[in-house]
Parts: sequence; C-alpha cells; structure tokens
Amino acid sequence: MFKTFTSIDGANTFVRAYAGFRDKIALKKISQYDKELELVTYITPSNVPGFIESLGIFIASIVKAAGLIKTPSVQPLFAPLYAESVAEKSKEIGETIAVVPWAGGDQSIEDIIFRNSNVVSVVSSTQTAMSVKNRIDELNKNGNPIKGCYHGGKFGIELIGREMANRDVAGLAAIDGIGYEGYMCGSPAFGFFVEEGGELSPIEFAEALAGEMEKISRSIPQTNFFRKLREVKIGEIISRPEFDGGQRIFPSSEHNFAVIYESNFNLNPIGQNRLIRVFGVKSLEEVIEKIKPWKEYLQTAGVAIGNDRLQKISELMGKTGFSNIRVAGTVALPRLGEAWDGNYPVYEFFIPDKVHWASINAIDFENEIKELTKIKNQVIKDGVFNPSLGIR
Repeated sequence: MFKTFTSIDGANTFVRAYAGFRDKIALKKISQYDKELELVTYITPSNVPGFIESLGIFIASIVKAAGLIKTPSVQPLFAPLYAESVAEKSKEIGETIAVVPWAGGDQSIEDIIFRNSNVVSVVSSTQTAMSVKNRIDELNKNGNPIKGCYHGGKFGIELIGREMANRDVAGLAAIDGIGYEGYMCGSPAFGFFVEEGGELSPIEFAEALAGEMEKISRSIPQTNFFRKLREVKIGEIISRPEFDGGQRIFPSSEHNFAVIYESNFNLNPIGQNRLIRVFGVKSLEEVIEKIKPWKEYLQTAGVAIGNDRLQKISELMGKTGFSNIRVAGTVALPRLGEAWDGNYPVYEFFIPDKVHWASINAIDFENEIKELTKIKNQVIKDGVFNPSLGIR
C-alpha cells in the first residue's frame, strides 16, 4: 500500500499510504500492538449532525473499548437517542456507551475525562482541535499516555475532466454542492474546476449545473438562514475589482442557490450556503499544482474523469495532500474503508500521524457515474426527497 492504491477487502475502496522509512516501520508494528483500549472519547461537531456521533460509537465498539461521546451544543439529541437504539439491540454494547454534554473548554471536566481515556478524538473547528491538542500534550508530559486524534477544519474541491463535462455529471456535481450546505469538511468550498475542450464549455457547464440545482432544490429547498449568508457573500464577490465583466451569475428562480462562473482562476474556500463557483482550466493537473499551498487544509475531491486518467490523477492528489478522492455525486456520502483527514480510522489510535493516507472510493469511475446518474434521475422523477411537492 506504500507503492500503489490497494483494495480494501469487503469494500469497493482503494487506499495508499505515504510515509518515510521510520513511519513505515511504525505502521508495521501495529500488528504487534497488544495493549487493549479501555476508553475512546469523541468530541463531535455540529456541521454534520449525527454522523460523527454514530461513527464514534461504531469505531469504539470495533476496538472493543467503551465510547464516550461529547455532543455538540446545538445538536444534543441524536447521540443519546442513537445510543439507546444500540442498547435496545445489544445490551452488552449499550453498556459501553456514554453520552455526556458539557461546555467545551471546561478543564475541570475535561481533565478527568482525558486522563481516563486511551484516545481522545476531536472533530471540530481547527481552533477547538488545537485547544484540545494543547491540553492533551500537557497531560502527556505529566505522565498520562493519551493518543490524541485531531480533525480540524478542512475543505474540498470538485474536478471535472473534459471527457466528463456533460449534463449528467453536472447533475451529480449539483448534489455535491448542496450537501450539508457546503459545510462538510469535504464539500467543494474551493469551487468547481472544469477542463476546457469537453462536450460543454466551462461556462456551459456552469449553466447546466444551475439547471440541475434548480431541480434538486425543489425537493431540498434552502432555509432563510443559509440563504441570507449566501446573499451577503455574493455582494462581496461582485464588489471585488477582479470581478471585471468576464463572469456570469446563474441565479435560482426561488433563491435556493447561486452559480457563478468566474473567468479569473482563484482559490478561496468560500463556497458554502449553495454558493457554487465554477472555473474553466486548461488541465486538472494545473489546479492540483496550484492548490499545494493549502495542503494542511485539504480533504476531499469530488472527481469526474475517465478511468484511463484515474491512477495518475489520484497519485498527484495523494502526494499533494488530499485524503479522499470520490466520484462526483458522492462527496457527502463517505464509504467503508476510506481515509479521514489523511489518517486512517482505528489505525490512527495507535500509530504516529506522520503517515498520510489517501483513498479512492471506486475504481471504475465511468460506470459509477452512469449508475449514480440513473439513481439521481429516478429520485428527482419520483420525488423521493419530498413526495408532497408533486415531482412525478
């Protein structure tokens, strides 16, 4: 797995590890690790409601440890309800789960919990993750052997090869733009980069993307809270000096999104609240090269390319710092066996963070795109998201 992307048994996922010689040795030693974990603590975020809480409970049970979940203050109900559901199915596992809300940064509570934890995993803002890291480092210096796993703020990007610049792919890209209102760490906040020379030009792709988002937004309308945030950001963009007339805005008829085609290439992770920014590029390799300065903040790329380019592009992205390479349309849908912020679930409890992991969530992108398009079209046709809207 240090030389090429390797398949994960039981999953349509492929992973590769990038590391120096010493870190490779450390990775091999995991097979000889015989210390049992007793308590894994998860500090969970509010931007992906329910996902990290359930994942934390699941992973703790895999390593046969008790799991303590700190709920986000704005989403306090899912974790205890999920824990109760687990307990109904398995009393034995249920007894190993604790859900504890507390005010973040309360040292009197956190020191007790951290000292009694083998692992503390933080999934939150970079500020919160670094605050917890500083405290864990201090406790470790005082003789408390705690493994900290820190997942701070990250951003994503969407890359569309010229061979896939068509309306079907625009429909899948629209799903990536809408998912979690762009606040998931893997959401394409940097923008959608479309190679020139395809069936649709970049500006035509932007128009098609707007049309597809209009369809999906009828089933998943946007709330006023996110709508107002987007409108403020649009005002900031069009007031910039570089917004010189080479751009075009494709608005939503019901104010559920805005697609902006920008002629000037730039990297700025502001694509939240269904503010979709589309750029035309000569090559995807150009984008990957220019995004290197953002290495510490890269996570996921939604990708639509031909199978003959997949290995080469994936290698470039893995070396650049991307963690997840996902088929367009699946950015908000993590799959079994994928990497996570450059780490690997469970392994990160035991090994140094210097090993960088990257994963591909499929090996046949062309077929995946065909199958995902069928599903997306059926969902829109049958109104599965919201049958009362009468989308039939």
